[in-house]
Amino acid sequence: MGKKIACGSAALYKLHLQPYINVDLLRKLYFSIVYCHLYYAILIWGTANKTVLDSLVKLNNLALRNVCKIHTNEQISIKDLHLSTSILEINNLYKYELAKYMFMICNGIFSKEFTNEHEYKSKYHNFHTRQLDNKLLIIPLYKTVKQQRHSVYRGSKLWNGIPRDLLNRPYHTFSSFFEYKFN
Repeated sequence: MGKKIACGSAALYKLHLQPYINVDLLRKLYFSIVYCHLYYAILIWGTANKTVLDSLVKLNNLALRNVCKIHTNEQISIKDLHLSTSILEINNLYKYELAKYMFMICNGIFSKEFTNEHEYKSKYHNFHTRQLDNKLLIIPLYKTVKQQRHSVYRGSKLWNGIPRDLLNRPYHTFSSFFEYKFN
């Protein structure tokens, strides 16, 4: 995947030098050449080791600099690039997709095969405690960092950190809130 993003970034570099190509066109080309590869199966490869993800982040940042027509010797914050183009960083893209995935699981949009990995806290007792909420998930007790990168662990932690009033909203409201939050 790194080769595909590097090739896309190189194509954007050649195009950003052309005076007749504007930033809007480069942004559209970014989504068709680079972003589609980043987005594909991000719930799987987004849990990869940090060293693997760092190379993809660097390639993505280079592509974004080309989209904004910023030369490599110019100093600009990567966060400013992401904000000006309204493109999520790779880590936030993973969290955004994971939040949407967890919403679909916890609201029964997916079939039972997907929901078997996640258990609600209310399943084990009916005592009235502060933590008794039908929407809170049990976070698995994984000991190693490798196990904690698993989507079941990260998804449960992310889901339990979402404000409770947001969980009962429709899917489009939920996803637009998270896109705004991570951008």
